[in-house]
Amino acid sequence: MFLDILGECIFFLNYTTGDTERIDVGQKIGCMSLCENGDILVALEDGIYRLNSRGEKVLAHQPLKIKGSRFNDGKTGPDGCFYAGTADDNCRGAFYKLKDGVLYELFEGCSCSNGLDWSADESKMFYCDTPHQKIEVFDFDKEKGELSNRRTFKEIDESLGKPDGFTMDKYDDIWLALWDGKSVIEIKSDSSFGVKIDVPVLKASCCCFAGENLDDLII
Repeated sequence: MFLDILGECIFFLNYTTGDTERIDVGQKIGCMSLCENGDILVALEDGIYRLNSRGEKVLAHQPLKIKGSRFNDGKTGPDGCFYAGTADDNCRGAFYKLKDGVLYELFEGCSCSNGLDWSADESKMFYCDTPHQKIEVFDFDKEKGELSNRRTFKEIDESLGKPDGFTMDKYDDIWLALWDGKSVIEIKSDSSFGVKIDVPVLKASCCCFAGENLDDLII
């Protein structure tokens, strides 16, 4: 699956044939995640919803005013909770956790909450807020679902582009999409730069591993 934020829709791609199907969601969509029962969690402008196979969506948490103009990037964490942040031009967004039908605010002051992922041992969460030009890391308590000890992991020079979505491999290397940077770049677990993959578009926005052996990088 992949999404079109401004197009307010999700595309389903058959990885073998290349065929696609589209579902409209009626709001700008920032991220999504699969549920065990086949529903899809979709993070929209005013909240996170459950979307079923019939295209029906139901709010997945208590009604509340979301900080920021819309949800942006997010993922399911090692604890089974859904983590997602919002975007706001005036840094009034926030980062949330969805657990058992309750949406918890974990921190605020987000401008464009973007890529996130967890280390292989599930003890750290890596994160970026795009305009801040850096990857940050938190200590992650899986049992409590709590973040602590926020600090900078890697500064990203503006000449490379803007840090957007990313994924991590089994070696704890980060594969970071560079918006306005025409590339995806590897940041190794020691915070040094590794491989740089040039792509024929200006704004690379996200990437993930796919394929039978999870050795294809989808951008």
